[in-house]
Amino acid sequence: MLRLAERVMEEKVKIRGVEERIGERRKEILLVIMEKEEDKEELLERSGEIRRKWEIIVDKDLTREERWLRWRILEKARMERRRRRKVVNDNRRIWIEEKE
Repeated sequence: MLRLAERVMEEKVKIRGVEERIGERRKEILLVIMEKEEDKEELLERSGEIRRKWEIIVDKDLTREERWLRWRILEKARMERRRRRKVVNDNRRIWIEEKE
């Protein structure tokens, strides 16, 4: 993970710790604790690039309930977009046609 972060950010990155876990559906999860908050934010901003190049999903550490809530919001947003409504969403909220 350290090498991947350094390749993406094109600079040295300090990592405080790495923990390996087995997640839902037996997926491997690496929990990486970065030394600087700025490095973490930059890595999260470039998560789309990482996913396209290396097929690795980068995300914030969320609880199971937070992931479920985010999934429900995304599903609702997809359904409303299919109905051709304007939708804006984040991890905790959804706005449909500018109404929360």
